[in-house]
Amino acid sequence: MAYNPKRPELIQPYKPPRDGEDNGTSDLMQLAGFLCGFASMMFKYKWGVWASLFIMLSAFFTAKNRAESKQGIMNFTIVIMGLVSTYIWNIKAQMPTPNGGAPAQ
Repeated sequence: MAYNPKRPELIQPYKPPRDGEDNGTSDLMQLAGFLCGFASMMFKYKWGVWASLFIMLSAFFTAKNRAESKQGIMNFTIVIMGLVSTYIWNIKAQMPTPNGGAPAQ
């Protein structure tokens, strides 16, 4: 009989990874939401605040563990500040002009 290098007692069946393991997708979504919210807050991009809101909500609802609540609260705060700075707060309308509103000459 020929030599067989396989040892059947050492063969282990494949076991798929458990659902509890984190693959890093949530962290990337949190970062993308933060960057979109920050861009909307600083540059007044309206699309950024809505993208940040969508990303924040989808990351919140797909999170497997609730240990990332600090990141979720931070992203929620960024979204609220982006909404306020984009839609509600208009700093140019609140600043008085130096010459009383007359056009500059």
